[in-house]
Amino acid sequence: MGVLDETKHLDRYWKQDAIIAAFRTFATKRNCHVTLVIHPRKERDTDELTTSSIFGGAKASQEADNVLIIQDKRLTSVRGKKYLQIAKNRYSGDLGIMPLDFDKASLSYAQRKKKAEGGDDDGGGPTEAPVGEPTDRTVRRAF
Repeated sequence: MGVLDETKHLDRYWKQDAIIAAFRTFATKRNCHVTLVIHPRKERDTDELTTSSIFGGAKASQEADNVLIIQDKRLTSVRGKKYLQIAKNRYSGDLGIMPLDFDKASLSYAQRKKKAEGGDDDGGGPTEAPVGEPTDRTVRRAF
């Protein structure tokens, strides 16, 4: 019975690798971007997630052009924050983090806004838009 369970477990990873390879082939042939969400393995709350935290085999992070990880340190630290980490960037190589703040008005997370009235904030995000105008929260990068 142990052999059967082990084979079933390995077969699951093989299937995941085959699906990821199919997505990679599709994206390359069609010259398009495919976004795939993969939940992390169970890790200790105190450890940060890395590309090796991706559930399944390593093929997912190897085949990806970009790997974005949402880190949530709100429950493990007194001043913990939620932030987006760029863990892999195949074409430009730029890596880093972008702090995220919850915007109650839109019920979504966005890049940290600068404080009003000359406040000093290290977020580097967009300033508040005039009333009635939508806030552009698009992150742009020139190549």
